[in-house]
Amino acid sequence: MEVILFLLIVAGIMALLVRRSNERSKARAEHQGALAGFDSQMAARSGFEKTRWHADAFVAVALDSNSNQIAYAEAPNYLAKFVEARKLISVTVYEDQRSITHTHRGRQIGAAYIGNKVAGSAGAVIGALGARSHSEDQVNRVTLRIELEDATKPVLDVEFLRAPAPRASSFHEKANREARTWSSLITAMIRSIDEATPHPISPEMEVSGSRLEMLEKLATLKERGTLTQEEFEAEKARILGLGH
Repeated sequence: MEVILFLLIVAGIMALLVRRSNERSKARAEHQGALAGFDSQMAARSGFEKTRWHADAFVAVALDSNSNQIAYAEAPNYLAKFVEARKLISVTVYEDQRSITHTHRGRQIGAAYIGNKVAGSAGAVIGALGARSHSEDQVNRVTLRIELEDATKPVLDVEFLRAPAPRASSFHEKANREARTWSSLITAMIRSIDEATPHPISPEMEVSGSRLEMLEKLATLKERGTLTQEEFEAEKARILGLGH
């Protein structure tokens, strides 16, 4: 009797393991099929040719460095959405909650910061840069965060590491290197738009406040990374030259 009970228990466990294995296989097949659909949508997109792509369990993202576009799709359906470089606000690489690299499209929206006018979620992203919550010995997440000019999808997070890994291990180094590469490519897109777009000057800088106040605002923008050193110097010279 005990032998029969034991065999029934073993048979039940084996049946459960087989069922879970079949479910995982089915889920993997569905996921791969959805990614193949995303790939087909990109191939059908006129003017888009993927030069790099990455997928995790929740989102797939690709970029075309030639046309300065990115494409992304989210689980479970992976319907492709295409974003031009001019719609990219910032790109940041995080290890856990610590910012490793950050590029912001300063010229286009820099004026929004003057006079304490923070533009939407951009302020939240910049505010998060000071966060510190990590172990010195391991890394739990390596995330590429892309901020978009899109009210329905303002932030796109792409995970390159989702499980704890020893710091400086091959897993950590690979994830960090890949995230930084993506960040560099998207930074190039953002800067291409910066270089092609005149730097708008806020009306508040033109007509209000003393020169000292305007210089203080400029210094704040520079500290935040919204203005480059060259832009800061050019605006400072312009302000000091007022009235001459």
